[in-house]
Order: sequence, then C-alpha cells, then structure tokens
Amino acid sequence: MPAAVQNAANDASKSVSAKDLEERIARVRADVADLGKTVASYGSGKADDLKAAGEDALETLKKELADLEGKVAKQVRARPLQSLAIAAGAGVLAALLMRR
Repeated sequence: MPAAVQNAANDASKSVSAKDLEERIARVRADVADLGKTVASYGSGKADDLKAAGEDALETLKKELADLEGKVAKQVRARPLQSLAIAAGAGVLAALLMRR
C-alpha cells in the first residue's frame, strides 16, 4: 500500500477533532488554489506561444500574398485580353453559382 494511502488510513483511524478537520480543509483549499495558479500560468504561457506562432504565420501569408499579387499583375500586363476573358468567365461562373 502506498505511503500516502497508509498515512490517510492511519489518520482516519485516529479520532479527528473539528479543528484538525478545519486545518486539513484549509490545506486542501490552499493546495487547490496553488494548483489553479499553476494551471493558469501554464495556460497563459501556451497562449503566448500560440499567439506568436499565429503572428508568424500571418506575416508569412502576407508575404506570399504580396508575391502572388505581383505575379498576377505582371501576367495581366503581359496579356491584357486573355486576362479580361478569364475575368469575364469567372464572373459568369460566379453569377451562375449564385443563381442557384
């Protein structure tokens, strides 16, 4: 039998006064409060880590979007009629999908 369980069993077999019981409850409350603070601190640290990772991902996406925008602009300048036809086709397709 583990020592903690043995101690609890021995303590339970002794007569317990109201004062002893109140002290034990106070210790348990203090332990629970400490545990709550520890969990909150851990959660806060993880939230900060996730926030930093999200900000990094957002910056990466912004850079990729800017690169893609530059490539599209270059293609539109190189082939304006083809770009216009593609845009018109996309508009017709969007209109057909919205109709349904």
